[in-house]
Amino acid sequence: LSNMQAVIGSLLNIKPIIGLIDGKLIAMDRVRGKKKALDLMIAKIPSDAKRINVEHVEDSEAAEKLKRLIEIKFKNSDVSIHEIGPVIGSHIGPKAIGVGYMLDR
Repeated sequence: LSNMQAVIGSLLNIKPIIGLIDGKLIAMDRVRGKKKALDLMIAKIPSDAKRINVEHVEDSEAAEKLKRLIEIKFKNSDVSIHEIGPVIGSHIGPKAIGVGYMLDR
């Protein structure tokens, strides 16, 4: 994001949804509010995901909440939490949260 986009996004509480597709970061969507962002991330997890990782930067409370929401929807999946390291965390900032998954195919 540019500095101007970040300021405007912050003022309007806009959360970008970014996906890692074939090794490339792709802007997938933008929503207003953290709850909508979390709901959208959960909705994008395929139903056949067997292992789901909740990733976060210095926000273990939000990660625990997201983990509980995922466990309700994906009862047969192994869900775990991991903290994102400083190299990636310095680019996405504190309180960032994400979801990764592996399919059983």
